[in-house]
Amino acid sequence: MKIAVIGVGYVGLVAGACFASFNMDVICIDQDAQKIDNLKRNIIPIYEPGLEEMVVRASKRGNLKFSTSLMDVNDAEVIIIAVGTPSLPTGEANLSYLMKAIRDVANVATGYKSLVIKSTVPIGTASLVRNELAAIGVADRFDVISNPEFLREGVAVYDFLKPDRIVIGANSQRARKIAEALYQPLTSQDVPILITDNPTAETIKYASNAYLAMRVAYINQIADLCEAAGATIDEVAKGMGLDKRIGGHYLHAGPGYGGSCFPKDTKAISYIAKEKNVDLSIVEAVITANDARKQKLVERIINVFNKYGCKKIAILGATFKAETDDMRDSASLIIVPALLKAGFEVRCYDPANPKDAHELLGVALQSSMKDALEGVDAALIITEWPEFQLFGLDQLVAKLNKKVLFDLRNLFAIEDIKRADINYYSIGRPDA
Repeated sequence: MKIAVIGVGYVGLVAGACFASFNMDVICIDQDAQKIDNLKRNIIPIYEPGLEEMVVRASKRGNLKFSTSLMDVNDAEVIIIAVGTPSLPTGEANLSYLMKAIRDVANVATGYKSLVIKSTVPIGTASLVRNELAAIGVADRFDVISNPEFLREGVAVYDFLKPDRIVIGANSQRARKIAEALYQPLTSQDVPILITDNPTAETIKYASNAYLAMRVAYINQIADLCEAAGATIDEVAKGMGLDKRIGGHYLHAGPGYGGSCFPKDTKAISYIAKEKNVDLSIVEAVITANDARKQKLVERIINVFNKYGCKKIAILGATFKAETDDMRDSASLIIVPALLKAGFEVRCYDPANPKDAHELLGVALQSSMKDALEGVDAALIITEWPEFQLFGLDQLVAKLNKKVLFDLRNLFAIEDIKRADINYYSIGRPDA
């Protein structure tokens, strides 16, 4: 099968590289000439474990190519749309990039094509696309397939190759057969595929992410209860997760969710519900709780550092989670500027070295963890990078003049903390 991917961002590049790993012929198209030139030279624009190796292998085989020309869609049977749909101030998803891509493809494509929408889009987008194709006069030459992605940043390649399920929305038998052929390499390995109508597939995406975001917000509020009641959130979450009706996923207390999906998707589904006069107050409460959590943590962190007379602080982690360079809606974007405003001297380190960190945080990143810890009074762990654990608690303690560690990810066991000479603060656990 020959595939064209429009939009070589996070979703598009991962999808293109993974389909190429199935020995399909893939061409990734983007209007950013610099990005395409870099990809031709195997320079990957995002930090994602395993992706660079996959791109290099497929490029060498010759079945993964990169282009800025939309005319190349004519060599493909399937056109995957993976352009961005960022949030507008209202919370509504911005479909301008997607609709432009649709119009551009419609104006150059010849013959029958299957349009696979992999961008995260509002419920009803497939109908909007069909209406746009009809207005251009080419509706009979396209099938519109909804194919939401469920990739987790940091393990996106694994998630694509070993998905829990494949969700397809289609309104014709021809489209269904195309989708089945596209994913045959995965369904042949017994990966479940759910083929439904377009609106249902679009809803599954938003409903799934909103539910997972709700679990994150819920466990964080339970962590607050644990702190007030003298309970331990790690054991509470474990006890909950052992219940097969609940499971342990997304029950890790921390500074709140961030990244490219949960903030955007919860706002989008909330906006859609309001537009359709549907009560989705649970999701609205999740959004409010997540935003409030980061502000509440700022107050607690500043109080702790002031209590011990800490002036110089090492920030460990800037990204919203480990194994990614994505800083979108990261807790660091709230916490670091607040510390700077409060008069603290801040040194920051993140293993992914996100390129926009200096601009977003107001402080340059250090080149190593040791450099970040040089001469500081206290440390604050924001992101759960394994490097911070592997550095060693004793070595970390030795670097801190005031022996104060605030751990927003509960990376260290209470038993180890009790043996260490440190003032330790964490989430949902007794302070040590």
